[in-house]
Amino acid sequence: MKNILIILSFIAVASCELLTDGNITPFVSNGTKADLGEFPYHVAIVMFTEDNASICSGTFIKHKWVLTTAACLNYGFVNYTLRFGSVDLIKGEKAWESGVIQKSNFKIHPDYDRYTNVNNIALIYVEDMPANLTDHKNVGFIDFPSESDAKTNLTGKIAVISGYGLINDTVDYTEGVLYHTITEITSNDVCQIIQTYNVTEHDLCALPIDNKSVCRGDYGSAMTVEISSKNVLVGIATAIPKFCSVGIPVIYENVFYHREWILHTMNGSSVVSVGFSFAALMIMMKMKKIFIIFNLLVIACHGQQSEDTNILEREMKVGDQNIVPTITNGSRAILGQFPYQVAITMNMAGGQAVCGGSLIKHKWVLTSAHCIRNIYTNFRVTFATLNAFTGSHEWRSDIIPRGNLHIHPEFNITLIPNNIGLIYVSDMPETLTNSPNVGFVEMPNDAEANLNLIGRTGTTSGYGRTIDNVNLWDPILHYTTHDIIANNVCESVYNVNLSNRNLCVDTTTGGSPCASDAGGPMTIQINPERRILVGIVGITPSFCTIGNPGIYESVAAHRDWIERTINGSSMIGVSFAIVAAAIMMTIKNSL
Repeated sequence: MKNILIILSFIAVASCELLTDGNITPFVSNGTKADLGEFPYHVAIVMFTEDNASICSGTFIKHKWVLTTAACLNYGFVNYTLRFGSVDLIKGEKAWESGVIQKSNFKIHPDYDRYTNVNNIALIYVEDMPANLTDHKNVGFIDFPSESDAKTNLTGKIAVISGYGLINDTVDYTEGVLYHTITEITSNDVCQIIQTYNVTEHDLCALPIDNKSVCRGDYGSAMTVEISSKNVLVGIATAIPKFCSVGIPVIYENVFYHREWILHTMNGSSVVSVGFSFAALMIMMKMKKIFIIFNLLVIACHGQQSEDTNILEREMKVGDQNIVPTITNGSRAILGQFPYQVAITMNMAGGQAVCGGSLIKHKWVLTSAHCIRNIYTNFRVTFATLNAFTGSHEWRSDIIPRGNLHIHPEFNITLIPNNIGLIYVSDMPETLTNSPNVGFVEMPNDAEANLNLIGRTGTTSGYGRTIDNVNLWDPILHYTTHDIIANNVCESVYNVNLSNRNLCVDTTTGGSPCASDAGGPMTIQINPERRILVGIVGITPSFCTIGNPGIYESVAAHRDWIERTINGSSMIGVSFAIVAAAIMMTIKNSL
C-alpha cells in the first residue's frame, strides 16, 4: 500500500459535517456513479432535527428489516425515514419512502460501545413497508450470508461498496448521488496499526484500491463479496477515516460475526428495543433539551447552507471552512483582557483549523491533546490577538516542529481522560511578556490543587461563533462564565464515565464553550489579586445553546505531568516523521 497517511480520529458517527450541524455527509470518494436499480438493497436513512437533515446508509436484508450501524441510531435525531430505490436523493425518483420510524423499532446491539466501536451494528424494523415493495424493479434484498457462506476466508477478496455523496476530498458539498467502487479485504493487523482501540474478530479491514473509498458519514453502507455466484453482504462501514482520497484503510463491522444476533433479533428471540428511556427523558426535560448530539472530535467542519428551501438539499451541502470555534452566548473580549489566551492555528485537508491554548510559562503553551494530533500540520501560535486568523497580533510563531508537541502519554482519542498537551514555542521572544497584552496564567499551587471546585464560577474564553445557527463562523475572541458542577451531571447527560481528571460545567444560565474552543482556558478567581487556571476545554456539545454541560480536563490533576514535561524529566515528544515512517514500514511489511 502506497502513500498512506496516518490519521487517528474518534469514530462515533464522527464526520466533520456531523459535528457542526448534525449532518452526516456520506460519500464514496473517487467512485463511479451508480445506475438506477444497480444497488437495489441500498437504503438511504434520512434523519431530521427541527432544522437539519442528515444521512446514513442501510442495507435491505429481509422484508421490513434494514441493517445499519448502531451509531447512526444512537445520536438523538428527532425523526427518521427510509428511502428505497433511489440513486439521487434530491432530484431522482424513488421507489418508496417510509413514514417516520418509531424509535422502539430500532434494535441496537446490546453490547454496543460507542467509545471502542465494538458491536457497532443495529437493525431497523420498517413497520409500514408495503408487502409488494420488492416487486419494484429498483428494490431488492441483499443476499444475507448462509451458515456455509460465513465460513469463507475473506482475506484478499475484492469487495463492492456504495454510498451517497461527494466524489473526493476536494469538493465542498454532496449532491446526494449514489456512487460505488471496489476495495480489498485485508488482515485486521493493517487497520490495528492506525487505530487506538482493539480491532477484533468483530471487524473487517479493507484497503482502498486506487484511493477509492467510503468516507466519513457513509456509516452503515454495505460491503459485499461474490460467494458461490451470490452477491453476499459481509460488512457494514463503521470506522471511516476523515480524509478519504489518500488510501487509508477502513474498518467494517463483520456481518459473519454478527449473523446469529441479526437472525435472532429479526425472529424476535432476542429483540433489544432502544427508544428514549424514561430516565433519559427526565434528564432532557430537566436540562430543557430537545435532543443530545455529542461530539468528541471537537475540531469540526463549518456547514454552509444553500438558499434552496429543500431541507435535504440545503443540509447536504457542506462548506470547506474546517472549524467552528465558539463561545456561544458569550461576550466579546477586549485586547489584553485575557493576556494568557493564545490562538493555535493549523492546516487540515480543505482549510485551516484553530484551537485555544494558555501561556503558562515562557515558551510553554497548555492545550488539549487532540488539538495537536497528527491529522493537522503547520501549527502556529499567535499571541495577543482578538481574531485567530486575520486580526492584528503582538507576535506569531513560526511553524512549530512536531518534536515540540507533547501529548499526554495516556491520551486516547476514543476515551475522555488525559486530553491534555503542551506546545514548546522555541522561537518565542524573551521580551514578549513585556507587552501589556501578553502574560502568563497562574497554575494552581499545592493548596489550590486540593480545592473543591464545585460551586465555583469559572471563566472560559475562545474564538468563534456566538450562536449555533449562523452560516459563517467568526474567529473573534469571546468569553463567558459558568458554574462548576458535579461530574455525575455530565455522566448522566452524556452516558460517559468521568474521573477526578475531569471537570463538569453548567451552561444553562450562561454561555457555553463549543467545538474548537478545545484547548482553551477556564480560570477561577482565588482572591482579588490571584486568578488561576483550573480547566482545559475538552469535550463540548455539538449544539451549544441548548444547555448541555461541558467537560473540561482538570489542570490540578495533571500538574505533575505538566511540570515533568516542562522540566524535561519526562519529555513525551510527538515526532511525526519517525513515528509515521515506522508505521509505514510496518504496514508495508505486513502486506
